[in-house]
Amino acid sequence: MNKAVQSVGKPMRSSGAVANSNHRSVLDYVADCYVGVDADLRITDMNAVTERWIGNRLEAVVGLNAFDVFRKITDNDREAILTSIETKSHLKVEITSTVHPDRWIEVDFWPSESGTSILFRDITERKAAELASEKAKNLLHMALDSMSSEIAILDQNGLVLVANEAWLRFLRDAGTYYTDGGIGELYLGIRTLHPVRTHMSGYSAGIKSVLAGEIREFKLRFRTKVRQEHRNYRLRASRIEWDGWRRVVVVRDDVTELETALHDVDNMAVRMVNLQETERQRYAAELHDSTVQHLTAASLNLMVLRSRTASQDNEDVVGLVEASVAEAQREIRSVSYLLYPRSLDEDGLNSTLHRFADGFSARTGIETFVRMSGPLNDLPLPLQRAALRIVQEAMTNTHRHASASTVRIRVAVGGGRLTVAVADDGRGLPMKDDLSVINPGVGISGMKARVHQFGGFFRIRSTGRGTIVFCRIPLPYPRDVGGARKVAGSVRRGLGMAITNIGLSPILFRVFADFA
Repeated sequence: MNKAVQSVGKPMRSSGAVANSNHRSVLDYVADCYVGVDADLRITDMNAVTERWIGNRLEAVVGLNAFDVFRKITDNDREAILTSIETKSHLKVEITSTVHPDRWIEVDFWPSESGTSILFRDITERKAAELASEKAKNLLHMALDSMSSEIAILDQNGLVLVANEAWLRFLRDAGTYYTDGGIGELYLGIRTLHPVRTHMSGYSAGIKSVLAGEIREFKLRFRTKVRQEHRNYRLRASRIEWDGWRRVVVVRDDVTELETALHDVDNMAVRMVNLQETERQRYAAELHDSTVQHLTAASLNLMVLRSRTASQDNEDVVGLVEASVAEAQREIRSVSYLLYPRSLDEDGLNSTLHRFADGFSARTGIETFVRMSGPLNDLPLPLQRAALRIVQEAMTNTHRHASASTVRIRVAVGGGRLTVAVADDGRGLPMKDDLSVINPGVGISGMKARVHQFGGFFRIRSTGRGTIVFCRIPLPYPRDVGGARKVAGSVRRGLGMAITNIGLSPILFRVFADFA
């Protein structure tokens, strides 16, 4: 179209001449504004669209210098236009309109031997969209740069398109140089980002799966070496798709200090649990060896007092006091047992757990079922005590908060590990989206600390139909390895029976059966 306009719109030899009617008709069909100028930049022609744009008829401006009509052209643009005309080369510029300063126009200059054809069009809306896009892009960069996470955005082939300042700073601090800070590089090809060898296959396969669209998100915790120092990282790669457009956002976080702090917190929790156990033992001993003895002495004195009184009224009073002392003795023995069950040292975990479950059921009215398997009594005493405390705490929470009617306990040794599960049919606990408990109390934290003390695994899963407390602790040495499969299957069947009987979701059973 531009060459056609050039041909039709050749400047007239006489500056005062106007195009004939056929010539004008063709120009009036052109949607763009058209201005024809001669070699001296005098206006020779324009179409009706241009007349409406400048608010003047051709007759009013013909013969005038174009720069006199379009006066607000900047010096830089003027120089570029004159160079284009002099060299007879096409020029396209985007400038604000001199006639309508609030509008943007795109101008094409098509020089020829006899003059220049000028075509321009209103691009205000397009320019506004471009400026909005640029503003959004800058805002995105500012938002990414404000984050401490190392973030890179990849195209569908895994090339780095955008990276934030934290990501670029990591590359600089690692002592590696990449052109444009790694922008345009294959993400998986940047060796500085690679984890240690043991994590490399999972790292590469996971990111490739996200890029290929096989999975939407990939997460990995790994170690990497930075300047001869090993660091712990958490990575999340997420695929974003919209209308056939695909990008992958990779977020890395250095969690070395966080994991160190969590480890310190776990150690502190373990120390607190051990201190609590020591205090319980001391209080239990005080109650058993001192308070109970005083009450026993008081009971004996009451027997003496009964023998010395003949009054029926005194006899009745002594009887009431004896009953109160006897009840106090029973309660203190119960509290002492809960604080520190001496029978664990003598009878082992199996009998102690059965005895505790029977007492719990008698005190609370909650029906309790216990299943055990494996050489529980051969476990190291600290591990037996930890298992007992976990069951005690879980059942105490059930009694206080769950409004449950049934509790099932499953404890098993096999496959080189101790497995403990306590399931109830109560109203459940409020859970977060990540399946962790909202506002866990001291009891849950204590159970978790006991499990972590032995390097074990602890989880709580809950719905409106019940709660399962589950833990798995590796044994300090192999036990019953030959019967591992049999015991593991028994654990699964026990959990399945518990969940079937108390009405928990089968999904929870599958989760915990995998752990068992």
